[in-house]
Amino acid sequence: GNVTLMDNQHDGVFAGASIAWEADLFGRIDRQANAAQIRLEQAQIYQSGLNTVITADLIHNYLQYQGASERLELAKSNLKDQRRTLDLVGKVVRSGYGSDLDLAQAKATLAAMESLVPQLEIAQQAHKHRLAVLLGEPLTQVEIRLSKQHSVPVMQDMVPVGLPSDLLKRRTDIRLAEREMAALNEELAASVADQYP
Repeated sequence: GNVTLMDNQHDGVFAGASIAWEADLFGRIDRQANAAQIRLEQAQIYQSGLNTVITADLIHNYLQYQGASERLELAKSNLKDQRRTLDLVGKVVRSGYGSDLDLAQAKATLAAMESLVPQLEIAQQAHKHRLAVLLGEPLTQVEIRLSKQHSVPVMQDMVPVGLPSDLLKRRTDIRLAEREMAALNEELAASVADQYP
């Protein structure tokens, strides 16, 4: 049924409000409300799963960036050492105690180390850019963050373990599928209830 309320305002103008209700004898409206609530839960589960994926990707790229940075510093240090080694081998060859083969090997080792540095720089830059995208920040801001010394965080809690069935219940895709089934069940029940007068 519908009810219209009329109210006479002081200036002689009528303001109206309309109220409508529907008898829900077979539970259609309740089922639709339940389905909507389940869809909201699905969105929250999806958001939680997305946050987990983004966090994992951030951690992965941060660790890869730090690893590339450390390997780059080590490669640069080794490169300096190899240049000194090449100088020493060159002196030994010029003095007549070494062979041209020794000099060629030292040059080849130096060339291999020199080729490693740009690869590590590219890897470092790639992970830095990925971090900027994942954080939604300009690259300069990410560089400021990365320039600060951070210690590796200590895990406060252990990852919960349990039965395999409990582990499955924590998976986002399984939880979403379960909520999808529940929502479809409620929507089906609402459709059936809609067939009645």
